[in-house]
Amino acid sequence: QLKKSDVLPGFDEKRPIILFASQWVRGGEEYMRKQIIDDYLKLAENFPDYYFLVKPHPLETDISLYKQFQQKNKNRNFLLINEDIYKLIAISDVVLVFTSTVGAEVVYFKKNLIILNYFLTLKQIKNFGMNSPGAAKSQVRIGF
Repeated sequence: QLKKSDVLPGFDEKRPIILFASQWVRGGEEYMRKQIIDDYLKLAENFPDYYFLVKPHPLETDISLYKQFQQKNKNRNFLLINEDIYKLIAISDVVLVFTSTVGAEVVYFKKNLIILNYFLTLKQIKNFGMNSPGAAKSQVRIGF
């Protein structure tokens, strides 16, 4: 079994990892990414003892928004990571996706999955689903 520190040297093995596997967005969807990242940052502030990782999609060329949010994080637990997605899934405790095939891969890894579905009807995969930061907070707490 892969250790957190094998993938991300210096990471505490006991500290939970919440991974957001971002999705490349088309024109007009930028507001969704901003809302999701803003809520993800709020979640990180509610759980200062967790690692909150963002893995940008390979087609995302502008990651400045993630860097801005990373600078705003008081707890310094919101990290932008460019590591292999499969390794990140393997060491994560919970994975969040918006609209990504990574969600299916998370299920294959038997990891907890939260689908960030703010603008459509709420769909649940496995145990988790959310459409607001408050719902995410309660689901993350239940997951541990």
